[in-house]
Order: sequence, then C-alpha cells, then structure tokens
Amino acid sequence: MTKLYKLAFHILLSGVSVIAILSGAKTIYYFALVLITVRVGAYLMVKHHQKNIFVLYYTSEKNIETGDRLEVEYKVSNTSMIPIAHSLIEFKLDNKMNVTGKLKEMAFFGSQAQVNFTKHILCKRRGYYKVGQVSVSVFDPLLLEQRSVFFDKEIDVVVHPRVVSINGTAFHPKDLYGTLKSNRKTLEDRTNLVNIRPYTQGDQMKNIHWKLSAKKDTLLTKEFEQTVSSKLVLLVDGSVGHFENGYSYDQEELLVSFAASLVKAILDEGMQIRMVLNDGEQTQVETASKNDFSKVLESLTQFQSVSEVPFDVFTSQFKLPTSEDENLVMLTPFVTPQLRAQIDRPGATTMVFTFSGNTAPMRYIKAQYIDQILGVTAYES
Repeated sequence: MTKLYKLAFHILLSGVSVIAILSGAKTIYYFALVLITVRVGAYLMVKHHQKNIFVLYYTSEKNIETGDRLEVEYKVSNTSMIPIAHSLIEFKLDNKMNVTGKLKEMAFFGSQAQVNFTKHILCKRRGYYKVGQVSVSVFDPLLLEQRSVFFDKEIDVVVHPRVVSINGTAFHPKDLYGTLKSNRKTLEDRTNLVNIRPYTQGDQMKNIHWKLSAKKDTLLTKEFEQTVSSKLVLLVDGSVGHFENGYSYDQEELLVSFAASLVKAILDEGMQIRMVLNDGEQTQVETASKNDFSKVLESLTQFQSVSEVPFDVFTSQFKLPTSEDENLVMLTPFVTPQLRAQIDRPGATTMVFTFSGNTAPMRYIKAQYIDQILGVTAYES
C-alpha cells in the first residue's frame, strides 16, 4: 500500500510539473511548487529524525537456566524538538527464543519524548544468545520518505541447563557412588577425625596433635578415616537418529537438565567423575571438585544431539563395570535392542537413566526414569 501510495504521489508530481511547463498556467505552477516543497520537506524531516533517534536496552539477567523468563527493557528516545509522526520499531531476537508479544511495534514520538518497551522471553533452549539488536524506521507524516537506523550493541545471554535437586529420589549416592571405606591406606579424609593414639615412628609430622601433646607431655597422633576415591563415568547419548523415533527437543532439554543435576549431586558427594558426550566430537569433562562444575555446565550448554554414531557403538569402547567399585552410568532417551544386548548381561553393573515411555524391564540393568525423577515432562510454554 505504501509503495503504491508513493508511486501515485510521484506520478502526480511529475504530471503536474509537465503540465505546468507546457501550459504556463500560474495556478498549475503553484500546485507543482507545493508538491515539490512537500516532497523535499519529507526528505529533510526524515533525515533529521534519523540523526535524533537513540535506543538504550538492558536485560534482567545475563546467565539463566532453561525454563526461566528473561526480560529485555528498551528505551527508544527522540531527542529532537520535532515530533516523529510515524515510526516502526523491530526487535531482533533469536528464533529459538519464545517471545511474549510482538517483535514489531508502531510508535509516535512527541518532542523530546521517550517510549519504553518490555519483551518477555521464555528461554526453552540452552545456548549462547545475543539480544538487543533493534531496527527503528522513521517516516514523514505523509509516508513519502523512510529511513532506518540500526542499533546492534548486542548483549550476551547464556542459557544453562536447569539444575535441580535429585538427592534421595533418583539414587542413593553413598550406596552406589560417593567414597568407599577401605582397609588399605589410600587417601585421608582430613575432615573426619576417628582416633587419637600415641605417636609411633613413621607417623607424619602433620598428623601430630600438638596442643594435646603439650598437655599430656607426650606425642599423640591424629588418625583420619581412610577412603579410596571411586571414579564414575557418565555417558550422555546425543545420537541424532532418536529424533526419527519421536524424540523431541523438549525431551533433549530434560535429558541434559538431568545430566547436569546428576553431576552436581555426585560432585557434592566428593566423588570423581568423567562425563563423555556422544555429540559427534566425544567431548569429555573430568572433575573431582564441585568448584569445577562450571566446566560441566559449559559443555552441556553447547551439547547438541547431532552425532551420527549410534549410542551402542559409542558405548562399546567403554569397559562394562563388574563391581561396585566401578560405576558406569548412561543417559539415553530410549534403550534400543542393540544397546540392551550390549549391556544386559550377568555380572555387569550399569545404571541407565532413560525416559519411561519405551523401556522394557531389564534384569541386570538398574533402570531409572528421567521424567519420573524430575517430576516434569517438559518446560512450561
């Protein structure tokens, strides 16, 4: 409509100008002069407005979790004394972001006026996003001229997988995971003092209880609980083929959220863990400290189910554990017949976390259901 309107105006301007030149009529000249003045005035007005539009914007958070809502505040200002009769504001956001409200807004700006806009975004997908790009198009009152101004000072927003508490509901860390008591001298848990005895030759000087030794006038040694660190290997399925069998991106978010929650619970128990992702690159993260959990979050934030390698082929390179001192945990959407044949055998102790929809009973596999543990089926829409 606007293009046809502008075309009609320019045809009228050209026609009147030609008639005025050919006829020499004073009235037609005046009419042509008015039309030319209007057209030049529209150009100068819009060019002026283009230099006097400014946008400020900020976000409520820069690091959030999946399922959280993000607010982006925009302040669009006209610093000129001349009002802007017509403007179109377009907010640029990633297609993966679920926005409440329109991304295009029409606005009128008075003299030195400011208009505020708020966009509510439901972040259902993990990832690294840029928000804040804005395009403002200004028009003259007759919609004859248009100029656009782009503001691309982007704000980085990180959406991590949601971490929830699963202690006591999904597993019992001190039974299957955690530290194992040992009769042989391995690692000392210096937070757990179990005995004080007389000093014997060969005891470490750092274990001498100096204050009590001074009171008793004899050397006494502190004894701590001996532990052996048990390493757990966590395999996360990122096979792209699952999407052909009904696997959804909401379920992928749920699986990744569970992976992050499981690793957090294990690290809180003071256990070493190695997480290996079937993401096409076999990304690995190994840590024994909950202070390093950020590395796990970073890897899971970037994780995508794009691997062409079936999960049973991926897991075949890992040795199946045969005792409680060894722990292998698998996270997969579905237990395929090939995977089941590989791990469902006597003597192997493997924990599998999967979705409850398509998993048959297994004799030797300790199966748990992700959606039942977390108590949700998908993030709110």
